[in-house]
Formats: sequence, C-alpha cells, structure tokens
Amino acid sequence: IGFAVVMGAFVFFKSMNILAARSAIAQGGGQTLSHTMSCMPEVHLDVGGMHCASCVANVESALAKLPHVANVRVNLATERATVEIPDSKMFSPDELISAIERAGYSAQLTERAGSTATQVRRSAEHTSWLVRVVVAGLGLLLIMAARHLLTPGIVAQSLALLIAAGLQGYVGWPYYAGAIRRARHLSANMDTLVALGTTTAFVSGLWHVAASWRGTESALP
Repeated sequence: IGFAVVMGAFVFFKSMNILAARSAIAQGGGQTLSHTMSCMPEVHLDVGGMHCASCVANVESALAKLPHVANVRVNLATERATVEIPDSKMFSPDELISAIERAGYSAQLTERAGSTATQVRRSAEHTSWLVRVVVAGLGLLLIMAARHLLTPGIVAQSLALLIAAGLQGYVGWPYYAGAIRRARHLSANMDTLVALGTTTAFVSGLWHVAASWRGTESALP
C-alpha cells in the first residue's frame, strides 16, 4: 500500500504539472528570435524531458558553457529555454540544440515547436499521465480491498503483490526511463529519487510477503 500511495501521489502531481505547462505554453506564445530591453537577440527553444529544478540547472549549465552565450533562462513550467546571444550572426541554433541533447534532453526551436506534430506529442503525454493517475488510484483501491475483504493468507497477499507489480511496471516506467537517462549522464533528478523510493517500498513489501510465505517474521522494521 505504501508503494501505491507514493507512486499515485507523484503521478498525480506530475499530471498537474503537465496541465499547468500546457496552459502556460498556450498563453505564452513566443517566437524563435526576439530581443530583450537591451536589444540583445534572444533565441527561444522548447526543451523536452525536464521534470524538476535539477533538470533546469542541467540545461542552463549546458547552454552557458557555449561560446557567444551571454545569458540563459530556463522555465520548467513552459519547458522553454531563452538564450541571449550578443551577436546572432556568431552562432547556429543547432549548437544550442546539440548542447541540450548532450545533456540528455530534447530540444527544438520554438517556431518549429508550434507544429501539429508537437501539439500531438504534448497531448499524448498529457493523456498518458492522466491514464496513469487513474490506474494508480484503482490499483490502490484494489490492494486495500484485497487486504480487508479477503481472508488473510497467501491468496490475498498474492493478489496484492500482482497488482503492486503491475503498478511498478506500468505507472512507474516513465520514472525509471528518466532515471536511466540521467544515470547515463552521471547525474540525478526527481525521476531518480522516485525510482529509488518506490523500488525500495516494493522490495520491502516483497520481502515481507516472502517471509510470511515461509512462515517466518521479517527482519525489517
């Protein structure tokens, strides 16, 4: 049950974050190249794969290391990076995109991001997280029902274990995928914390179930 509660909560807040981001993007608009109050050219990029403040810091650091970049601002809610370039003739947008991709994220110019394909991708991501919210909630209810409505024993424990394993694989997969990507770049973010926390809860529950099947008490508190 502890696993289902933790996973359900994180999935719920992730879905709400996507809703807020979609609203901000719809209202924000924007162009690929604009100018600040100091007349310094700005390049706007849509960045994919950011989930927390650590991701923002990673993207900002990757862009700030490039030559001819004066300032970088990354907005997590809108999933957008704004890069100030002193001289727009001395840079290539591909350099910015490549730097973000090397950091483990996806990127494209905001102007191109307004395409139908991008809107479909964001809509699909939103729908996917909403489905996971529903699945996590139903899974929690089923686990609680198995514990309280069925006679305590191997059957009830096996049913709860199967449901929890399904939640671990389906609902938790985006977090595992994100954690693996960060590990490849020798860094960590919210996905890493969620993957570690929920895996620990699942393994702990599995240990207790296995111990009860053996007819012994678990050594874990």
